[in-house]
Amino acid sequence: MQTDRMLLQENWRIAHDPQDIGREEGWMQALPDTAVAARVPGWVHLSLPDAFGIAWYQVRFQDSLREGGRRLLRFACATYLTQVYLNGQLVGEHRGCEDPFVFDVTEVIARDNCLSVRVSKPYGDELVDGYRFGEIPHRNERKDCGLTPGSCFNTFGIGGKVELLRVPDVYIEDLYVCGEGDEAVICATVANCGPACQ
Repeated sequence: MQTDRMLLQENWRIAHDPQDIGREEGWMQALPDTAVAARVPGWVHLSLPDAFGIAWYQVRFQDSLREGGRRLLRFACATYLTQVYLNGQLVGEHRGCEDPFVFDVTEVIARDNCLSVRVSKPYGDELVDGYRFGEIPHRNERKDCGLTPGSCFNTFGIGGKVELLRVPDVYIEDLYVCGEGDEAVICATVANCGPACQ
């Protein structure tokens, strides 16, 4: 079974959530009227220059992949705390800055879909989702907005591409090769989502 993929890059919108009211107001279903167009990949400040703390991305799309197999949502990069909702249902969350992550959305996906992504990152000494800036990985970013030689702007959001993948029921989830020739060590993680063996 061949793997299919669909790049989710067009027609995203974004809204700032400085009061952290999006979850209780149901932003995973529809963003407020204050939402603006956004680029994905693209950091929050590219669409909302003065937005820090919490923001929501959203896109509506049709699943145009072939029938069968599993449906996976793959994020190449999102910073820092990322919560992913598909059709109003939380499908997973990820903490990190530069590592890819994947969620199996086979049981949630429909023909017409609403994908909502809540991202948050502290930008100072204030708590944002239980974290302060100094408590999370941030490389050479500064907690304030100032830049000095060798430092980076404090960015957050969806920094890499987002894809919908169609994979077989049994697929290689991760593959690692170390060394070469007869000395090589290969480690593979295989996901088996098919029927139980009898």
